[in-house]
Amino acid sequence: MLFLLLACVDSEPAFVSVRDLDKAHASADTPALCAGLRMKDAPTRESAAEKLKDYAYDSSCLCERLQYDGRWDPSILSGLAKATDAEKTGCVGTLLDDAAQPERPALVTALLKIPVARARIVTAAASDADPTVRAAAMTVFRNSKDPAELAQVQGWLASDPDATVRAAAASALLGQAAAEGALRDATSKDQDPGVRAAALATYHSLKVADFDTVACAALLEDAAPAVRLAALDTMRATRDPEQLDCLRRRATTQEDAPEVRAALLKTLASTAAPEAAKVLCDTIPWWVKTYVKDAAPGEGDDILRAQNDRDFERSYDCVQTAVRQAGGYTCAGRAYVGAFFRDLGGKAGVPSCGGTGGAGGAASNEVVF
Repeated sequence: MLFLLLACVDSEPAFVSVRDLDKAHASADTPALCAGLRMKDAPTRESAAEKLKDYAYDSSCLCERLQYDGRWDPSILSGLAKATDAEKTGCVGTLLDDAAQPERPALVTALLKIPVARARIVTAAASDADPTVRAAAMTVFRNSKDPAELAQVQGWLASDPDATVRAAAASALLGQAAAEGALRDATSKDQDPGVRAAALATYHSLKVADFDTVACAALLEDAAPAVRLAALDTMRATRDPEQLDCLRRRATTQEDAPEVRAALLKTLASTAAPEAAKVLCDTIPWWVKTYVKDAAPGEGDDILRAQNDRDFERSYDCVQTAVRQAGGYTCAGRAYVGAFFRDLGGKAGVPSCGGTGGAGGAASNEVVF
């Protein structure tokens, strides 16, 4: 038997191309297909693996060559996508057994596309020593119909000591109505903002009746910008009156994180709801007084541009109102509003602000119209 195996290896051609592999597959040339797994170019290795995974003849070389150049080979694993023959390809799961394998979370992601590797990934999710591997493995439970598996994932969400694993568990429960209670608790009770954000995004997928209340509380009360951003993401393009009211409250309550302010403007601009346009218009004076201090606002804080992009037909009236309510603006605020109003065809003074206002024009400290 050993002689026969060695003879098979010796009979492999030194070089094969993708075209050669097509011919080898048609003619049942196993040595040529096995040789494809040794080639330097990735497409050839991928094609060889794809042909060998369901091959009618001996394909033991496939398990022997899952690694290329000293590490697991993404090309071979790509070729094994959708493999279901446990006898021929079940060996792929053993790659995870080697703790020294490089980029093991990425390896898990590659194995997720190979059905025969599922059992090994489930084991990794439960017990791997590396929490980043466990987190990557949580994806295996997406769309699971097994109540026992879902209960286990909810347990990890509630009490796993690693926040990365808890966040991944929350994401893995996407669309799982049975996890409603666990997800709702995690949106407000978990100590890690990444977990709260992930739980909120997944809770949104359940389309439960109290979601607006939960999301609004996160947007208005959560101390972590990441969670407030997650709440805004769930409100994109909303027409829901309760969410629009929440956005108005957020838009007139000081927000210290510039990335959240930018996301808030984008969220308001993303919906066709008339109330969102009204919020942008009405909020301009308060926004300028609160955020435009020593210089013209950055792109993320440019409420005038956001309002104009959302509802340019009302921009003249909105900005004119802002000009008339200029009491309490800084010099930079007056320059910002005045210059924009001029661009719209209105008349307003634009103070120079010692070069900090970002606008030229009259040196007056007064806005006129």
